[in-house]
Parts: sequence; structure tokens; C-alpha cells
Amino acid sequence: MKVIFNTYLPAKSALKSHSVKKDSFVNFRSADLLSLSEEEIKKRVDSSIKTENYLGSGVESEVYKIPDTPYCVKVPKYKFGQDSTQQYSTNVTPEDKINHIRAKLNSGAVIMKHLEGDTIQKFYDSPAKRFVLQKKVAEMPVESYTDLLNQISDAMKKKMVFDCNPGNIIIDTSKNKLTAIDFFHVPNFEQIFIEPLYAMYLVLAGAGLNKKTALEIEKKVLLAGMKELEPETPTTVNLEHLGFAKLLENSHRFITKEGENARKILKDAIQNLVFLKSTNRFSKQLKEGYPIALRYISHLFK
Repeated sequence: MKVIFNTYLPAKSALKSHSVKKDSFVNFRSADLLSLSEEEIKKRVDSSIKTENYLGSGVESEVYKIPDTPYCVKVPKYKFGQDSTQQYSTNVTPEDKINHIRAKLNSGAVIMKHLEGDTIQKFYDSPAKRFVLQKKVAEMPVESYTDLLNQISDAMKKKMVFDCNPGNIIIDTSKNKLTAIDFFHVPNFEQIFIEPLYAMYLVLAGAGLNKKTALEIEKKVLLAGMKELEPETPTTVNLEHLGFAKLLENSHRFITKEGENARKILKDAIQNLVFLKSTNRFSKQLKEGYPIALRYISHLFK
């Protein structure tokens, strides 16, 4: 389910249709808002669904901030207010938690953690503002990218795929924090080749970016992936699924013939490291090859 943060505001008639039925809240207990009585939670959620609290919308849902709380509520556009208790669980599943869901409403709405920040989608029609945001992303430390990759990798372990969309990474420049917000479950996960490195680049770099900023974002996405290839670091993901080759083959929009050849050499070197790390039988070659690849990355992206 895509939640795209934009400047659209719903009509008042649409707002009126969003009301929370009495006793629709599934009983959850945690701190602050969720520790209140069900009736009080119902009132707080119901009163939050108004224009001034609107955060964004997707094809199937709208999102509103719940004032004075660290939460927001995502409500279905068409089912909200209908009797659909049989469709919803009374438990927050591990999959729900990956999508930042903290509680569910029997009406189909969910209470989610509200994440401060912006998205690339928010400024899609304002290139100047989007470029400023992307420049700040490019200036973030590699650790910010590594944390984002870990989020996507952890979801992969639960057979959940990141929805690669410009509205699905929250960018908090004040904390150098990148947070993926939309994942979906894939039953036949093993048949799908997941490429999170390229997905990260596509969302963060977007279209029309200048050469310097695009290269810096690509470099840090690549270095985040290289963390998984460190000789002394245990690997918890399928390295073939990270998509180093896809990133290097498709991410760069300023390729010269010389640059194309250099990328091919780097791609082959990294693919060799993936093989060495995956087989876990060639530690000496991995230790020798890893710093060489890092130096090559530094040279290619200088």
C-alpha cells in the first residue's frame, strides 16, 4: 500500500465519511495514547481526521497526524466506517511492526508511529526544493545508508519487499535518519530477485539530479552494501539479493566510455567478493580483495 506524501487535501465531504465506530478499537496496551481507555482512544483518533492534520494519501488510504502524540492514523478511503472486523487481527504481527503499525482498528484503520521528515515525493513538483533535500541526503554519513539497508534486509528475512516509491523513504535531515515505511508480503519470495541497493538509489537520487550529488548518493549506497562484505562481519542476508551489479549497471547517468569500463572492473571485483564471502571458504582472498575494492570505489567516485 503506497502512502505518498503530497499537497493534496481531501474534500470536506470525504472527511465526514471517516468516523470511528464505537468499540472498533482492538485492545492494545503500551505507553501514552495507547494506554488510554478504548473510548478515549476512539475520540482522539476520530477528532484527528480533519484537514489540518492531513499528512498524505495513497491509492487506497489517507494519513492524518494524531495531535500531541507520536502517532498518525492511516484510514482506508473506501472501507473506513464499515463493519469489517472479520478482516483484521487483534495482534500486531512482526510484519505490522516492520510497517511501523502500533495498533489496529476493527474499521480497517491502523495507528502508526509518526516519523518526522520529508520525502522525495513531497517535492516532486518543486525541483529546487527537491534538489536541496537530495543534496542533504548526499551529505549524510554512510551509517545512515547502512541503517536503511538493514531495515530493508531485515524485512527480506520475513519475506517482505520494500515498495520502491519516492514517497516511501522518510528523510529526517536533522537526525541524519532514513526510514523505509512501506513493505509488502510476498508468498513466493524465493522466486523474486530483490535488489535493495538499486531501490535505495532510485528513491533517493530520483530524476534530474546533478552529477556530483548523484555520484555521492550512489557511492554511499554502494559503501552501505560493502559493509556486508567486510571479512570479519557475519552476513545475515543473501548477498546475491543485494544487487551490486544492478546498481553499478543502471544507476549512473553520466557514463563515459572510460567510466563504463571502470564500472565493469569494479562490478566484477565486487561480484568476486560476494562469491568469496558467500562460500565462506576463502578468507585470505577476501581479506586481500576487500581493501582493493574500497580503494577502487574511492578512485571511481572522487
